[in-house]
Amino acid sequence: MGDKKIDVSYNPVGGSTYKKDFSILESGGRMILFGGSELGNGKWGILSALNFVRKMGLIIPVGLMMSSRSVLGVNMLKVADNKPEVLEHCLKSVFSLYSEGKITPQIGGIYTQDEFFKAHNLLESGKSTGKLVVKWGSTGATLNT
Repeated sequence: MGDKKIDVSYNPVGGSTYKKDFSILESGGRMILFGGSELGNGKWGILSALNFVRKMGLIIPVGLMMSSRSVLGVNMLKVADNKPEVLEHCLKSVFSLYSEGKITPQIGGIYTQDEFFKAHNLLESGKSTGKLVVKWGSTGATLNT
């Protein structure tokens, strides 16, 4: 990527990836933080949480103003609890885009129900890409993770 800057970063990881993403935001750039998957593998409880915060650092509003960049944090669980109609609208919109062929999910793997834990371990490792599909029983019903 070199010296190229970006307009938007959608970051589901947080932690150690935050500073890198922020450093490549163009003036007027926006970062959307919508997850903390790096926090999810915290074996050490509160120490893992503190390390997660340490890796991200502090956001000082005057720094955002001077660099003309913005950061937005989204916790989908809070949105679902407080404004379920927003989540419903978003899910319906995504499904419409999929139905119209305007978006195509990337499939990172297809697993049988007997391989569920293999799929879960891959997802938990942070090394998966795309959606992981789990096929259940003889009906062929799927669970996308």
